[in-house]
Amino acid sequence: MNYKKPVIFKIFVGIGVLVFLLVIFLAIYNRVQDSNNGKVNIVAIPSDSKIFVDGVDKGKMGTFRLEPGTHRITVTRNGFNDAEETIEAIAGRESDVTIVLVASSQEGYKWEELNPEEVSKKEFLIGQRVVEDGKNFAEKNPIVKKVPFKNPNFRIDYSLNDKGGVDLIIKSYGIEGKNLAYAQLRQWGFDPEKFIVVFKDLSL
Repeated sequence: MNYKKPVIFKIFVGIGVLVFLLVIFLAIYNRVQDSNNGKVNIVAIPSDSKIFVDGVDKGKMGTFRLEPGTHRITVTRNGFNDAEETIEAIAGRESDVTIVLVASSQEGYKWEELNPEEVSKKEFLIGQRVVEDGKNFAEKNPIVKKVPFKNPNFRIDYSLNDKGGVDLIIKSYGIEGKNLAYAQLRQWGFDPEKFIVVFKDLSL
């Protein structure tokens, strides 16, 4: 009578059960880790740049589980200026961070010549960031959606101030034009008194 087949079968069944339990354990462990930590996807250009999180070398770009709180991401590569960004990791949440390095030497310029696809991606991401920064700026300073504005009586422009906001510049021929400009601002829903206004009387 052959007893080997049942024994072998039991061994395979036992291995299968162990593998199944291991998969379940890893799934539960990862779920717990994800809920306790923040998951951060870091993309860097060049893609072979070195990633440091709070000064610790994490190797190349990828996905990292970080403890909740503020973290400093540093990206370096020979031939490029280092770049640094501060992020906030939130438990149970996933976020994306993209950091683009700027070539600073012949080594960096040579890399760009040899990697046109990454350079194209870099230019796209820079353009995307400019657009996003513009949207954020407009949301913070909605007046910029209305000015520059010009009519026969006055002109309203703006300039950036050192607090990340805007100051207004009103040009008109005489004080009456300034008053009309103030009225226009109020019509748009803005209080002129909340801005620093530079008035330029063109009649002088």
